[in-house]
Amino acid sequence: MACSQMSRETAIEGAKVLLGCYRTGQANDPEVYAKSVVAVLAEYPVDVIHAVCDPRYGIASKLKWLPTIAELKEACEVAMAPFYRESERRKRIADKANYAEMPRLDRPTYDELLAKHGKNFGINQQDGVGKWGKLSWSPPSFEDMCAKAGISVEQAESEQEEARRWLKTQQTPNGR
Repeated sequence: MACSQMSRETAIEGAKVLLGCYRTGQANDPEVYAKSVVAVLAEYPVDVIHAVCDPRYGIASKLKWLPTIAELKEACEVAMAPFYRESERRKRIADKANYAEMPRLDRPTYDELLAKHGKNFGINQQDGVGKWGKLSWSPPSFEDMCAKAGISVEQAESEQEEARRWLKTQQTPNGR
């Protein structure tokens, strides 16, 4: 973010308030530290500077020692979260408005699709349509299934009987 003269002045005032809330600090170079605090604060809007530097609710009410520059930046980002959310919300609204204004692609109409694909849109139906418009279909007979599987009806019935006996041996005493 580019910093305006107003936010720079606000950052200087905010840094004075913030650093004034602590006892004498332990910074190696107090002048560099103070300039760094101002530089970080100046990158944020005035409302964020006020929120972070407020002695009642800001960083001074949460940290017992002078904040590092990283802690200060983290506090600024936390205070900036509502602005980011609002920006995203406005972007979504603008995108939605742009989407509504987009020209509709050349899509075939329902009548064109009917003409191209027919009444059932190319979906094959086996026995046709029943009286309520649903597909009327009946399952194949047992003999037809056996023939399709390539086994005789007797073989299939003996396999079924063997499967029933096996299932009975697998049941627990209480019938489950």
